[in-house]
Amino acid sequence: MKDKVIMLRGIGVGLILAAAIFFGLLMLTGYNHPEKTFEDVYISDEDVIKRAEELGMMFISDYLNSDTIDSNDTNPVGDSVNGNSSK
Repeated sequence: MKDKVIMLRGIGVGLILAAAIFFGLLMLTGYNHPEKTFEDVYISDEDVIKRAEELGMMFISDYLNSDTIDSNDTNPVGDSVNGNSSK
């Protein structure tokens, strides 16, 4: 019984010590730094969309309006999920 009490006390001290170290590291790395603004840390949705388009992302409206659609194709995405590519 005494072994369980010592073990629980050790776990409690370990958790408190780990939380203190984690909190200290957050403060040292500038997590709550007053000079950083929301715009410095996060990027906007427009920036994400612009970068995704640079990398080749297409919206479904862009795909449907493009000239590369086969009018007889009932599944424009294809069966590439199952490994059967029709194109």
